[in-house]
Order: sequence, then structure tokens, then C-alpha cells
Amino acid sequence: MDRDGVSQGLLSDAEPISGHTNIDIPPNLQGRIQGLGGGAAPGAEQQNIFQQSSHPTVLLFHLLFRTLAILFYVFLGTFSSSFVFVFVVTILALSFDFWTVKNVSGRFLVGLRWWNEVAEDGSTRWTFEAKQNRAVNPVDSRVFWTSLYVYPLVWLAFIILAILKLSVGWALLCGVAIALNVTNVLGYRNCDKDANARLAGYLANSAASNSLLGSFVGSVVSNRFASFMGGSATSGAVGGATTMRV
Repeated sequence: MDRDGVSQGLLSDAEPISGHTNIDIPPNLQGRIQGLGGGAAPGAEQQNIFQQSSHPTVLLFHLLFRTLAILFYVFLGTFSSSFVFVFVVTILALSFDFWTVKNVSGRFLVGLRWWNEVAEDGSTRWTFEAKQNRAVNPVDSRVFWTSLYVYPLVWLAFIILAILKLSVGWALLCGVAIALNVTNVLGYRNCDKDANARLAGYLANSAASNSLLGSFVGSVVSNRFASFMGGSATSGAVGGATTMRV
């Protein structure tokens, strides 16, 4: 029988591969197995930032008020001729944005929080807080930090235009917006630096502790080995002398 006939016979005798074979994988290993490909999850390219976010509602309000403040500043004047009305509505949106970013979105999206307290002597005391075991969603982190730095630049462009047009009222409104946004930028920037410094200090202390423990264990082992080798050498010398005497 030729080789093709043998191959066809083996294939015909082989049992079909069942499509219903189940392999039980422990739940704690399923995520690691899925991440071995190194790419994003299937369909992640078609998902928007809110579908990829761990806190979509928080992310929505993080972007909502600051975007509304810009929209009010740019377009509300076309619907109302009252500068006071536009000023008040925009300031309210900026205030809601400042409070939301400072107290809510930073804590949920990047695990950071800051606040300041005024001491009895009038000095300001800044306090930074970082969530332990910060497991930050990369989409949340990217949107948070990008918006935190981009929006003040937008208001900076607005205040430059207002100054060039000699619009004192609009420049004042842009100045308030810049002050509120920059305060959050400085607070979270320093908070992030403080968290990284604490992490670096913790790692350094852990490394130093491990180094001291390793040195201690090494010294104990070396002393034991040296005493053992010293005892063996003494015994050999005494034995040799005894042999020579005999």
C-alpha cells in the first residue's frame, strides 16, 4: 500500500475531535491566561472611554462641568445679552467642576486626594492622601491627567484673547477659571509626587531591611562554617601528631 493510502487509512480510523471538550481553569488564573497575548481585550478598540472606564459615572461628571463651563463662556453670550448672567452661570459650572475634581473624581479615578487647612497662626497646611494598593485603570488615569492639564491651557488662550480685546470682565472670568483649575493641578501634582516619594521610601526601607537580614544570615552561616572548618583542622593536626608518635 502506498503512503497516501496509509495516511488516508490512519485519518479514517482516527476518532473525531469533539468540539465540546471543557477544560476547567481556576478563576484566579483566567485573567492571567487571557493577558498572555499582551494585547487589549477583544472588542476594546470599539469601546469608548466610558465603556473602558472602571468608574464611568465619575468620569462623566469629571468632564461634564468643565466642558459646560467652556461651552457657557463661548456660546451662552449668543443667547443672552446679559454679561452678569453668563458670568454667574459660568462661575457656577467652574465651582461644581472644582469641587467634583477635588473631592470625587481624583479619589476614584487615580486614587489621590488633597485638601488644605488653615492653622491658627494663619498658615496653610496642605495634606495629601493616596489610596493604598492603587490599582488605577489606565483609561481613567489618562483621561484624568490629560483633562487636568489641557483645560487650564484652554482658559489661558481665552484670557489672552480677552486681554487683546481689552475686555476686562471676560478677562476676570477667565482669571477665576484659571485660578480654580491651576489649584487642582498643583494639588494633584504635589499629591502624586508625595505618593511616589512614599512608595520609593517604602521600597528603599524594604530593600535595606532585606539587605540587613541577608547580611545577618550570611554572617551567622560564615561563622558557623568557619568554626566547623577550624575544628576539623585542629582535629587533623592532633591526629597527625598522634600518628607520628606511634
